[in-house]
Amino acid sequence: MASSYQFIEPGAGFPGVSATGTVQLMRLGLVAGAHDASFGYAEFMYVRGAAASAPTAGDGCLVVGSFGAQQLVSGNTGSRGPVGLAPAALSNTNVFGWVQVMGVADYVNMGTQGTGAVALPIVVGTTAGRLQTTAGATGFLINGLYISQYSTTANSNSGVLFAYWPVYDARNQ
Repeated sequence: MASSYQFIEPGAGFPGVSATGTVQLMRLGLVAGAHDASFGYAEFMYVRGAAASAPTAGDGCLVVGSFGAQQLVSGNTGSRGPVGLAPAALSNTNVFGWVQVMGVADYVNMGTQGTGAVALPIVVGTTAGRLQTTAGATGFLINGLYISQYSTTANSNSGVLFAYWPVYDARNQ
């Protein structure tokens, strides 16, 4: 994670935005504001990982009703809900951490090579957890998630995205 968001919420004990652990330190679903000198204000939601389809750092995540975060999966029209971006791996149901739900994220795993224009919408990628700008096989749009800056190579498929409380509602693009 290249950004250096620091929480600005009053209170003590907030783990860092990329910190994870096996002890629940915050109320699940808690949303906290953070600031980065380059990217400004962002918001993060405290969640638990998943036993299956566990997010790795940079993955797009579906936040399920119990505030569990699991990788977005290509073509899964049965899954709907809020989307977050995982700054760190959430490797099991006993791993707690944050997903970014608002602001600029400069660490996102993208599933396709190429470039994308600013403000281009994001769709669920053909690889679990990966996002992409072209409809490809899925075409399932993530509302509230857009390109901020995107240029990838074969060795580094990462993007800079802008999130504004993204939602996956299983609509085809």
